[in-house]
Amino acid sequence: ALPAYDSRSFPIHNLRLKDTSNTSQSIQTNAEFTKIRAINVPTSSEYYLMVQGSSSGTNWAYSTKITDGKAMLQTSDLSNVASISSFENTKVWLEKASTETDGQLLYASALTTISSSTDKFDDKAPCVKSVTFTHQKDGKQETYTPGNWATNPPITVTYNVEDLAGTGVTPSGIDADSYQISLDGGTSYSKATDSIDGVEVLSRTESELQLKVTKEGQFRLKIRVQDKEGNCFTESEINSLNIDMTPPAPVKITSPEGDTWLKTKTPTISGTGEKGCTVHIKEGDTILGSPEVSEDGTWQLTLDPLAEWIHRLTITQTDPAGQTSNPAKINFIISTEGFAGKIVITDDARVYWIRPGDKSVFKFLH
Repeated sequence: ALPAYDSRSFPIHNLRLKDTSNTSQSIQTNAEFTKIRAINVPTSSEYYLMVQGSSSGTNWAYSTKITDGKAMLQTSDLSNVASISSFENTKVWLEKASTETDGQLLYASALTTISSSTDKFDDKAPCVKSVTFTHQKDGKQETYTPGNWATNPPITVTYNVEDLAGTGVTPSGIDADSYQISLDGGTSYSKATDSIDGVEVLSRTESELQLKVTKEGQFRLKIRVQDKEGNCFTESEINSLNIDMTPPAPVKITSPEGDTWLKTKTPTISGTGEKGCTVHIKEGDTILGSPEVSEDGTWQLTLDPLAEWIHRLTITQTDPAGQTSNPAKINFIISTEGFAGKIVITDDARVYWIRPGDKSVFKFLH
């Protein structure tokens, strides 16, 4: 294999050139002249992309082997040969490896002087210009704010994208088959052309990707896209989508025991629920308190002083999405004198006392 030339000085006209054999290749540069490339080079023989110039009065040359019909050079690749910031005015050509024993190279293309008239290629990655979110709320389509909770999926997301290019360069265009979607913030991606659990792709064009997130859960949505030139993927920002379609289950009341006498006017009500929910303790239409369910799934509240006699409480929990459980109920009688035994409180507020021992039933008048 031909090594890269070093920075030794030599006259340009003394390069070893033995023969010419023009090929179908194309020599191109980017808009800033910081990259050059050869494309469409025949793969039937061994070719090298050659570049030659002069820096600080010293001539230099550099070569790189053509692989799969193409090769790319950046100015930074030549750091061990010459310190340059641009390929403008350098000479570029192809050489074909000789089969002769002298190891010389064959001049396989005419020299190209890199200039403003040299063919340009797009080396700019595309960009995500904007993204919008909508969802169903109260029977109509409304703007969804990432990070909030949605209870009526799907959430429809529309990405507007654009391919970029340097001055005087025609963009290659978005590769509509290159879109990839991630629901975990970019840890893993799936192709938009594939089936993705919980995602329905509505459109894939050179200017837009539109999709719907249809399943329940908390997601960190991110996409990436590439242009037809194959420049590096551009990634969008991460947006949090929260979808909750299921109300929490009713709370469980662990204390006090229902249908009993309580000797305190400030009982402590406690139980278990769904982590992150807010518990609402009500008597009639009056809210007595709203404790939060802690990390371990428990909640409790010591009530403000209650009047003596019958109390019938309903307790619900509401999740962060605003969905409320069915109520749990507890009945008790507050009497600072206190009684032993069970009580039964009917829906019409009639109270029956079951005396311990003989289990006699007494109806209280009130």
